[in-house]
Amino acid sequence: MITSSLPEILDLGTINQGQVVENSFAITNKFNQDIEITRISAGCGCTTPDARLGPLKAGETIMVKFTFNSANKTGRHTKSVTVQFKLGNNPESHYVKKFTVFIKA
Repeated sequence: MITSSLPEILDLGTINQGQVVENSFAITNKFNQDIEITRISAGCGCTTPDARLGPLKAGETIMVKFTFNSANKTGRHTKSVTVQFKLGNNPESHYVKKFTVFIKA
């Protein structure tokens, strides 16, 4: 399993329309063996994630950074960043971190 020290849904608070917000969260490999981070993606084009792809040793922690652009958006939004990984010969799995934000016009 992959875990994060942050709440299941990260609240970014209230921002002004057009503001770009950067944030990050740590993920830790809690499996007893290494995993391979194969892809980091966002649920929409307004969110851009960034993290190291490749092996993540058992017990190792990395930071996943993301940028959210609130241009042309108002009100409450829930977005997500997905970390896809492979454990040995098993099919790919994923870990999803959601965040919410309220955008003032």
